[in-house]
Amino acid sequence: MVLESCSVKRLLLLIIFIGGITLLIFIKITSSSALSVLNATIVTETSESVKDHKNSSNKCWLREESTILKECHLCSDRPECINASYIETIECKISGLVYRK
Repeated sequence: MVLESCSVKRLLLLIIFIGGITLLIFIKITSSSALSVLNATIVTETSESVKDHKNSSNKCWLREESTILKECHLCSDRPECINASYIETIECKISGLVYRK
């Protein structure tokens, strides 16, 4: 093999060189422009999930007047049942209908 014929000094220089290239790539990926695009994506996804009033991450019952429409009940085969066996149906005064897990 080629690596077996290299001296220890050359192998260490190769490792340092590869580490430096890896570090430069990491810095380039995490540059402010890449982070701003990522932050914009996160903000967009968050605002869309808040607009989806069926999303329990909204947690409007903590900051708005709310009414429990249906007490905690078994939930299956519905989109709002993801990661939950039981849900509670709540109507918030401003946000509307939500499901609490």
